[in-house]
Parts: sequence; C-alpha cells; structure tokens
Amino acid sequence: MHNAPPVHQKPLPTEAERRRIFNLKAETWDRHVFFQEALMRLGRLRKELVQQAEGNVLEVAAGTGRNFRFYDKKKVKSLTVTDFSSGMLEQAKAKEGELEGVPCVFRLANSCKLPDPPESYNCIVETFGICSYEDPVKTLKELRRVLQKVRV
Repeated sequence: MHNAPPVHQKPLPTEAERRRIFNLKAETWDRHVFFQEALMRLGRLRKELVQQAEGNVLEVAAGTGRNFRFYDKKKVKSLTVTDFSSGMLEQAKAKEGELEGVPCVFRLANSCKLPDPPESYNCIVETFGICSYEDPVKTLKELRRVLQKVRV
C-alpha cells in the first residue's frame, strides 16, 4: 500500500460564514454565475426541472430567483420562496414580476428547520443548493417532512 502524505484541508466555512459570503455577493451573483451556467447548460436543466413543479410549491435555497422564469404559471397554485441569505432573498423579491399570477411568499428560512407543518407542499424545488448546506442529510429529511406523501 502506498503511504501518501496526509492532506491538510481547511475546514469548511460555517453556516454564518456562508451566509455572510452570500449576502456580500448577492447583488452581483447573477453576473458572476451567468457564464458558468451557460457553459454547462444549466439553464436548460433548470427549465426541465422547474417546469414540472405544480400545486403548492416550496423553493428552498432559491438564491436570487434564477428559476422563476421557468415555472409553469398554469400549474403552480402558490410558491413559497426561501433562502437563508437575506441578500439573496432581496434579489429574488426583485424578480417577483417573473411569477406574475402566482401567489408568492418570500421567507428568510434555513432549509434544515422550516416553520411549515408536515405535508404542506405538493412539490419542492431545489437547484444547485445542496452543496451549500451545513448538514445536507438533515436538510433532506426536513424537506421530506414538509412534502406531501404520494397516495395511491
């Protein structure tokens, strides 16, 4: 077996540090990620995913609202938009016009501890945010809690 030297890795940023970074970058976020998303064709992937949303929808880690233009307004009864960064949420609110006709609630919230009762939503949208969660498993369990169970 090869004895490789130990890798010294910096600890991951805390949730407070990540929130501070997102708040600082919120105003320029869309310009910052535009080229990368275009190069990787993420707009197409966002569209394919988000157009499937229907009923009462929760979007977590919504960031600046980059998904808003893709919602099918005929299928979405309501949209609750959450992010843990107030700066990102402000940018998302500025795009509310893209959701014309869809009743929206914007809420500063941590995805791993939502204030909603169990089974509150028909659909949950989360795109490219899971890498930003301090505890992704806990967050996924919380999302499952607020998602309606499929009844056959």
